[in-house]
Amino acid sequence: MKTIIVKDLNEASSNCFKFIDEELSKTSSKINIALTGGRFGKFFASEIAKRELPYSRIRFFQTDERIVSFLDKECIQRMILEELSSADNLETFFFNLDQTASESGNEMDARINKYKIDKLDVVILSLGEDGHLAGNFYNSRSINDRITYTNSSPKPPEKRISFSVEWLVQSNVVIIVALGIEKCSAINDLYQKKNGFSDLISKSENIFLLTDQSVSSDIN
Repeated sequence: MKTIIVKDLNEASSNCFKFIDEELSKTSSKINIALTGGRFGKFFASEIAKRELPYSRIRFFQTDERIVSFLDKECIQRMILEELSSADNLETFFFNLDQTASESGNEMDARINKYKIDKLDVVILSLGEDGHLAGNFYNSRSINDRITYTNSSPKPPEKRISFSVEWLVQSNVVIIVALGIEKCSAINDLYQKKNGFSDLISKSENIFLLTDQSVSSDIN
């Protein structure tokens, strides 16, 4: 894992676009990008709308989802679609919220297999204050080789579905965003191998941690 020091949301966003542009330049085919929720996820989605990416060359995934109604304010895919409402030719691979976690996870797995997607190109993750990545918590369970779920997330909403960290880290580029002093403890745990995902993360050269100086200065 490599660390990139950024000043704020804008600089973190600019770095994400650099990685996306690099992946687009490598192929004439569609690339697969997974977006995150939370504060950075909402900001970055709004920046995508301003940037006017070549949507016809991109499939948008979500790293994880809260299993709630689409109309719920906690719904990540609703947030993404609202921010990208002006986009044309938007192709999305989102979890089906009208199904159980198991049904939705297996439907997603089958869809990925149908399109012969071995791995994603760019994954954007937020590091939770408790150290969770995407929707993977200490009590998450596997639905299949790619997807996990939990019915008792320590952070509400309780029901979550997510691509597994094991599958996400196989992507061409994985960007973990951790901004703000409140993420300091989680970052320390990740570096000091106190996080359950530390071994997976630390061994991967395709993973980049974007963090601000106030946080990085506190890393031992």
